[in-house]
Amino acid sequence: MKKNFLKVAALSFFALACSDDDTDGPVVNPPDDGGGAAGQASFVLNEVEYLGDRVEIFNNGDAAGDLSGYWLCLGPGQYAQIGTITTEGNINLAAGEYLTIFFEMPQEQGGIGLYSSNQFTSAEALVDFVQWGAAGSARENVAVEAGIWTAGEFVPVLGNADNSIIFDGDGNGVANWAETSTPTFGAENVLTMPVANRQSIVLNEVQYGNLNYVEIYNNGNVAVDLSGYWLCLGPGEYSQIGTLTPKTGSIELPAGEFLVLPVTLPDTQGGLGLYSTNAFTNAEAIVDFVQWGASGSARENVAVEAGIWTEGEYVPTVGLSASIEYDGEGDTAADWNPEAIPSLGEANDAAPRTTAFNITISNVTNYLNVHAFTTPVGGSGPGPLTINGAQYQIQFQAVPGTKFTPITMMGNSNDWFLAPEDLAGIDLFPNGQALNGVDIANELVLYDLGTEADNDPAYFPPAGANVGPADSNTAVRLVDRGGRRGDTYITAVLDYAPGTATSAGTFTLTIEAIMAPQPATDRGAILSEVQYQGADYVEILNTGSTTLDLNNYWLCLGPGRYARIGTLTPVNGTINLAAGEALTLPFEMGDSEGLGLYSSNAFTDSNAMVDFVQWGAAGSARENVAVAAGLWTAGDYLPTVAAPTNSIISNGIASGFANWTETSTPSFGSDNGANTFNNGFVVTPGLVVLHALPEPLFTLGQVDRGVGLEAIAEDGNVMPLYNWFKETGSQGAPLRLASSLSVFSPGLVYAFNGERDPLVLQGETNNPGNGLEELAEDGDNSVAVAYLESLGLPVAASNEAAPVGPGEYLSFTLEVPQDQNFKFGFSTMYVQTNDWFIAYNNAGYPLFDENGTPASGFGASEKSYLYDSGTEVDEAVGFGIYQAPRQGGPNEGPADANTTVRRVSELEDVQFGKGLISSGPGVVYLQDPRGGYNVVRVEIQPQ
Repeated sequence: MKKNFLKVAALSFFALACSDDDTDGPVVNPPDDGGGAAGQASFVLNEVEYLGDRVEIFNNGDAAGDLSGYWLCLGPGQYAQIGTITTEGNINLAAGEYLTIFFEMPQEQGGIGLYSSNQFTSAEALVDFVQWGAAGSARENVAVEAGIWTAGEFVPVLGNADNSIIFDGDGNGVANWAETSTPTFGAENVLTMPVANRQSIVLNEVQYGNLNYVEIYNNGNVAVDLSGYWLCLGPGEYSQIGTLTPKTGSIELPAGEFLVLPVTLPDTQGGLGLYSTNAFTNAEAIVDFVQWGASGSARENVAVEAGIWTEGEYVPTVGLSASIEYDGEGDTAADWNPEAIPSLGEANDAAPRTTAFNITISNVTNYLNVHAFTTPVGGSGPGPLTINGAQYQIQFQAVPGTKFTPITMMGNSNDWFLAPEDLAGIDLFPNGQALNGVDIANELVLYDLGTEADNDPAYFPPAGANVGPADSNTAVRLVDRGGRRGDTYITAVLDYAPGTATSAGTFTLTIEAIMAPQPATDRGAILSEVQYQGADYVEILNTGSTTLDLNNYWLCLGPGRYARIGTLTPVNGTINLAAGEALTLPFEMGDSEGLGLYSSNAFTDSNAMVDFVQWGAAGSARENVAVAAGLWTAGDYLPTVAAPTNSIISNGIASGFANWTETSTPSFGSDNGANTFNNGFVVTPGLVVLHALPEPLFTLGQVDRGVGLEAIAEDGNVMPLYNWFKETGSQGAPLRLASSLSVFSPGLVYAFNGERDPLVLQGETNNPGNGLEELAEDGDNSVAVAYLESLGLPVAASNEAAPVGPGEYLSFTLEVPQDQNFKFGFSTMYVQTNDWFIAYNNAGYPLFDENGTPASGFGASEKSYLYDSGTEVDEAVGFGIYQAPRQGGPNEGPADANTTVRRVSELEDVQFGKGLISSGPGVVYLQDPRGGYNVVRVEIQPQ
C-alpha cells in the first residue's frame, strides 16, 4: 500500500520562494504531524472528477493528520492551499477517512499533484500525483523525479462529466488508476467500467475442457491492475483475480499483453463473466462475458442488461483439449471461434510455437525360451558325452519366425564351444517349413571365448571351475580347425511333431557324440607337427611307454631329399626321446610334399616307414609306400596352409588324412594334444536358446558379455546362463524372456494436454467412434488418426505401412505446441491377438518439463503397457482363427463380454511352452525392473 508519510524534517528548513513560474508569495512550511503521535498520517489522491471540481484525498495511514497546510497544484497559476478552499469532511483527516476538496479541473486532460508545501517543482514536496487524458502535464516531471509516476503515462478518459478517475488503493502509477462511471466521493471507491471502456479488458480465450484456463487481454493503451476484478460463473462460483496465481502474464496487466489464469470451468456448458467488482448481479459491474454449450447460464441476464451479450446465444461446445477464442471485435457468440490448439498467452491468430519430435517404437522381442540339456540319454544324472554313440535329447515348442541357437562346450579344451556359424541363429522354419529329420551339426563351428589360455590340459574339466590362466586375447573368435565343422564331432538331428489348433508343434533335438576321445595308444614315434612354409620344422612325438633312440631314424621327402635324424641339430627336445616327449628338427620342405618317417633308409620299403603325411597335392614320391604300409589313402592330402606361420598337426589317434588338421597356433616343443585326452571331442551339457534377433549369446571380435557363457565354455556348467535367461523382476515376471512372438501393426502417436489419454480410456468401455477397435483388432490406424485430428490434437501415423517384426521399428514425426502441457500417447496392435494393443498409460508422458525443455530419451518406455480393448473375445496368442493373420476379414470375432479397456495382466504362452506369465500392470518395456512381457522400447528425440 502507498504510504506518503509527512516529510516534516526534510521540509522544515525551506525559506525560498516558489519557482519563477509560480506566485511570488512566501514559502509556507508544511504542517506539523503533532510531534509525538503514536502513528503517522499518509495521504493519497483517491478520486478526481476531472470534468468537475472535486478531488478526494484519503488518509491510508494509522493516525490523523492536518491537511490545511497542503496544496493542490495543476501547474503554474493553478494551485491552492487546502486550508483556504471549500472542503467536505474534516481537514484534520482521521485514519481511514476521506476529504473532498472543491477545486476546478482543467477539462479532459491534466495532471494534479498533492504537495506538502508550495514548492511545486520540488520532488521532496510532492506527496502524490495523477495524470489523465494526455502525457506532459506541468508537474509530470516532478512526479517522475519523485518516483511516483512514469514519464508518458496517463489515465485514459472518455470526457464524460458523470465519470471520475479512481485510485485502487495500492501502488503508484497509471496501472493503479481507472475511470469509473460510479463516483463515490466521501466513500470507498467503486470501479464500474464505463460502457465505452469495457472492451479495453476482455475475455480473450477460454479453455474449459481439460486445462481450465481463462485468458484476459488488455487491448487498451495503458496498464490495468486486475487484482480487484472478479471472474464469476454463478452463485458460489467466483474468484477475485488478485487471489489467483497466473499461469502466465501479470495481474497488473500492461497494454497489449495477456494474462492466463487457472479457473475451474464446466466442460460442456457454462457462462463466464468478468467483473470490476463483486456486484455480480449489477450490469454496471460486468466488464465482459461469454457463454458456451447452452444458453441460460447464471449471469447471462446481467450481460444482456449490460449490452454485451444477446439472450439465447452461446458458443458451441468444443473438444476437451480445444478452446474458444474471441475474434477481437463485437459482443456476440459469433465473435467466438473454436481453436483446436489453444494459444494461451499469445495472440489468437498467432501460429503456435511448436517442437517437432522424432519418435521410434521398436519391436525388441528377442529371447523366447531357453532349455538346458545336461543328462545323457539313459544316464542317472548330469554329465558329458565321453563315448561315441552317447546322446543328449531335448524337446521344445516353437512357431515360425523362431531362430535356434544350440551351444555345447568342447569339454577337452579350455574355453572352446560349438555354436551356429550364422550368428543370426538357425531358422527352425525355413521357407515356412519346420526342420524335420534334419541334422544341423554342419551348421555349427568351434569358437574360442577368449576367457582362458588355450592348450593347457591341466585346466580341462574336471580341474575345477574357472581355474585356468586368462587368455591374452580376450576377443570371441573362430577356432581354426582346418575346415572342420560341427559334424566332425557330433550329429544334431531335429525332428518335428506338429501342434494342435491351439498350441505350437514340438521339436526334438538329439545330439550324439561321434568323435569321442580315444585313449592314447603306443604307436611309437610318429609325425606330430609340420611347418613347411615358415620355419621348416618337423616335430616327432614318442607315443610309447619307453625311451626311443632316434639317431638312426630318417626323414624322407623323395629321392635325394632325406636326412638321418642323428645328423640334425634339434630345435628342442633330444634325439634319445623319452616317452611322451617331443623332438623338433629343422628340415627343408616345399609347398607340395609327402613326408615319411622311417626306421631305416630303406625308403621304398613299406615295413621301414613309421608314419607319413602329405600336403599341397597328391602323388608325392613316397605316397605309394605309405599306402602300401596302410598309413595313408591314395589321393588324400591336406590343403596348402593359409599362412606361412601356420602348421599342420596330428591328433595322435591314428595315421591318415582324417587325423591331421591345420592350426594357426603352432605348438612346437609343447603338447598339441596328440598324446592327451585332447584327441577327440567331449560333448558337455549345454543350452538351446530360442530367439528372434541375431547374436543372442556373443559377438565376434568382442569380449564375453559376462552373463554365464563363460561357465559353459570353460566348465560345461549351464546353470549361470540358464538362470540369467530365467531371471525375474521385482513383480515375479521375466526380465528378459519375451512373452510371445508377434509383429506390431502400423501405429500412431499423438499429443494431448488434458488429464488423461483421449484414445485409451482405461477402466471404461471403449468409445466406438474413436478408432481404437479398428486398430486393436485389425491393425488399422486410420480411423484413430482421423478421430484425434477431429479433436484438434497433434497426431501422426507411422511412416511404416506394414507390420514390423523383431528388430524392426515404427517411426514418426510429431509436431507439438509448446507451453501447453502436452503429453505423449501412442498405440500399436499386438498382431497375434484378437484385440490387444500396446500404449502408454492414461496420464500420458510429459513432452516438456516445467522449464519448457523438450523430452528426450527412452522415458516413455517405462510406463508402456499391454492393453485389451474389450471389443473381441480372446483366443490363444498366435493361434486364434479370429486374429488378424488368420481371419477372413476385419472385425470378424465375437464380442467380448467384458467391454472394459484394461491392462493384460496374464498371458498364456502357447507358442513356446512357457505357460502362464503374470504381470499385474501389463509391463512391456524390455528393461523394466518389474519384469513383464519384454517386447517394446520407445524413444523420443526433439529435432
